[in-house]
Amino acid sequence: MQEKQLKVALLVSVGITVLLVAGFVVESFSGSGSSEIRKVVGASGIWMLCENPDCEAAYEITPEEFRELVRAKGVMLGPKVMEQLAFVCKECGQETAYRGMKCQKCGALFIQETVAGDYSDRCPECGYSAIEEMVKSRKKK
Repeated sequence: MQEKQLKVALLVSVGITVLLVAGFVVESFSGSGSSEIRKVVGASGIWMLCENPDCEAAYEITPEEFRELVRAKGVMLGPKVMEQLAFVCKECGQETAYRGMKCQKCGALFIQETVAGDYSDRCPECGYSAIEEMVKSRKKK
């Protein structure tokens, strides 16, 4: 069980890093295509997905609420964050909720997975990746 939590924590931290890098790219470069990236980085809410098989809740919280959850755990976004990214689910009360993602194309909710040689935001339902689209648009310029 702890191995699964570590894996999920690693995936979430990689996802956060990718979003931060994408945000830096958006702020550093202006031009066509940037507005699409801003939609990804500037999303208004954060999805939380419960992995408890008896619950499986999916709900959205504000960035401020997420920062408060992180602060309450005494976690700073850094190397040690991987050990502590399971949060208490507001539906079932178990520490089985993780930061999730919503596909911009099909709307599927999922927890990011890191797969060697692929983009971390690839939707498991439709295969869409906003990061891949951003890279393709940059290569065309």
